[in-house]
Amino acid sequence: MRIRSLVITTTFAVLTAAPAAALDEGINDARGIIGFWPENYEADGRDVGVDSAYRLAGQYIRSLESFGDAGGLIYGGEGSFTFASGDNIDSTALVVDGHLGYGYILPDMPNLHFEGTAFLGLGIETVDTGGNDDLGPLINYGLRAAGFYTFDNSWQVGLDLRYLINSSSSQDLGGGDFDYEDDGVAVLFAFGKRM
Repeated sequence: MRIRSLVITTTFAVLTAAPAAALDEGINDARGIIGFWPENYEADGRDVGVDSAYRLAGQYIRSLESFGDAGGLIYGGEGSFTFASGDNIDSTALVVDGHLGYGYILPDMPNLHFEGTAFLGLGIETVDTGGNDDLGPLINYGLRAAGFYTFDNSWQVGLDLRYLINSSSSQDLGGGDFDYEDDGVAVLFAFGKRM
């Protein structure tokens, strides 16, 4: 147990004290994300009255190899919790998304880079209307555009904009099956570190 704690502590100390990697080499970033999720929730095409939705996520994105002047391929994953609520309905989704797309580091400002990805996620979503609740499988997909500034100490901040094309889960609250869906624009804020 002592050896395990020592290894974990030493690894953490090395990662946090390591100098910043050369910023023009590529992307290898771990991030925490928080922000506003679309509030366009519907049940079989009818608005359900959700008036607030938030997402909390952990994300890891990296480049396939070192970037050239034209940028390059990036990929990664994200685990998230999405919370939505209204007067008579609440929902929570746990989703794992995969990202695939393109990254570009500005040649004259190597601390600034941009990412564009498509994402596809699978998960579970629970819907609660007070008297009834259900848990169903969820699928979501969309497009993402993000910009990040990486400081010389490897920490970074960023803005992550998404267009959720569709998020859909199958639910049954006692009155038969229905599709619980969402779409629209998300505005998220990221805080992370280049590894």
